[in-house]
Amino acid sequence: MKKNSRFFLSILVRIRIYLKNTLKEVEKGAYEMGFEIRNVNEFDLQSIVSIKESSFTPPELISYMTALMGTLGDQLTTRIGLSMSGLCEANPLPAFLMKCRLWLPFDVLIVALAIGLPALFIRRYSTESRWACLSLPLIFGSTRLLATVWNLRLIL
Repeated sequence: MKKNSRFFLSILVRIRIYLKNTLKEVEKGAYEMGFEIRNVNEFDLQSIVSIKESSFTPPELISYMTALMGTLGDQLTTRIGLSMSGLCEANPLPAFLMKCRLWLPFDVLIVALAIGLPALFIRRYSTESRWACLSLPLIFGSTRLLATVWNLRLIL
C-alpha cells in the first residue's frame, strides 16, 4: 500500500513541476512578445477558477467542470507524453501553439469562453433552452477528455 501511495505522490510532484515550468515558459514567451506578467510564482487553481457554490446549478457545474477537467487532463497528459522519448504532437494546431509558447494561454482563453459565454447567456436571458447553452462546454470538455484518455493510452 505504501508503494502505491509513493508512486502516486511522485506523479503529483512531477505534475506540479510540469505546471511550474509551463508557467515559466508562458512568462518568458509573453516577455519576448513585449508583455509583462507579474506575480506568477505558483500554479493556483483557485485563483484561476473561483466558483461560488450557490451561483451555478448542478447541470451547469457538471458542464463547466467537464470543460475544465478535460482541458486540464489534456494539457497534463500531453506534456507528460512529450517529455517521453518517441512521442510527439500529431495535431498541427497545438504543435504550432506549443512552438510559439501559446498553447496554455490559448487553452485558458478557450475554457474561459466555453464557460463564460453560456453562463452569461443563461443569466442574461433566462430561457428554457439552457441545455443548448450547456452543450458547448459539455461537448468541448468531453472531446478533451477523450484526448486525455488517448494520451494516457499512448503513455502507458
